[in-house]
This record gives sequence, structure tokens and C-alpha cells, in this order.
Amino acid sequence: MVSRIFLVLSILWAGTARAHEVLPAIADFTVADGKLTLSIYASVEGFIAGIDLTVVKDTNASPLAQTYDALRELPPDEIAARFKAFWPEMAVRIRLKADGNPLQAELAAVRVADMPDVTLARTAQISIVAQLPVGTDKVSMGWDGAFGALVLRQQGVDEPHTGFLEAGADSGPIAIAGGGQIGGLQTFLNYIPVGFDHIVPKG
Repeated sequence: MVSRIFLVLSILWAGTARAHEVLPAIADFTVADGKLTLSIYASVEGFIAGIDLTVVKDTNASPLAQTYDALRELPPDEIAARFKAFWPEMAVRIRLKADGNPLQAELAAVRVADMPDVTLARTAQISIVAQLPVGTDKVSMGWDGAFGALVLRQQGVDEPHTGFLEAGADSGPIAIAGGGQIGGLQTFLNYIPVGFDHIVPKG
């Protein structure tokens, strides 16, 4: 039930997202072979431009709007290269922990979608990995508030954790074995307003 709700919200957000609209990023995470892997789906032009996504709902309202628009005009491979150059600055603003101990995040890959219609948001997939100490029981994650809100989804376990992190918030401890799933009704009550905020104004 939880995963279906977030799938619907993800589709609706993607279907209504315009190039300048600020939407939450979506992060799927797994633990396997001693590694924590996050696949983050986001419009990275805002990150690279340095826009504080907590203070604007539309990038046109930012003093860095022209920088953002210029990035939007670049082809996917150039945006990927720009993001790789930006990564060291972003890495120190991502908070990953294993049983309360900080982890080192490494960029594994970045893939940027081709978006012929420049009026629509372009999504990139950022793959991040971190080595886990042997015996790790729980992980937590968060990032700098300037990167905006984050939908967090655990994958590959029974009763996976799914949550919505306000900009700058931390997830709190999440059991890597699963079991942290909240009820479907509570998920709906907690997160559906986020979808309405973006869907209703667009009709």
C-alpha cells in the first residue's frame, strides 16, 4: 500500500512538473554486499546553480534564475560533467551514518535524462555509495536544507521504510533489515498534501 501511494505521487509529480517548479527529490536506498547505495532522482540544475530550494517554489523567483536557465539549455552529457565537478561540494553536505557513525559518500554514477521539451523538468539519477562497517544494524541519512525536501524509499526488504524529509531533516535510524514500514493510511495522511501542493495548482 505504501509503495503504491508513493508510486502514484511520483507519477503525478513527474506529470505536472514544469522546468522551473521546485519538487522534492526522490531517493531509493538499498543495503547489499556491505554497501549502502542511494539512487537519487532530482533536477540537478538547481543544485549546480546554487539555488536555495527552501526559499523558492519556482526557480524564476531566485536571483540565480539566469544561471539555472543556462544550465537547462545544456545537453545531458554536459550537465553530467558539471554535476561531477560540483560533487565534492555536495558530498560534504550529505549526512550518512551507520549506527550513529558518519559514513563517507562517494559518487558512483550520474545519468541525466534527455528532455526535448525544455518546458518540463529534466530528471537526473545520482548514484551514491558508502561502505558500511561490519555488523551495521541501522543507517540514517539527510542532506543540507538548500537541496530541498526528500522522499526516502527503502528497497529490497520486507516492510521497507518510506518517509518524507523536510528540507534539512534527518531520517532517524532505519533498520537495514526492514520492518520500519508505517501503515498505508498514515502514509497517505502524512504525504498526500505534498502531492496536492504541486498537483492542484496545475489543475
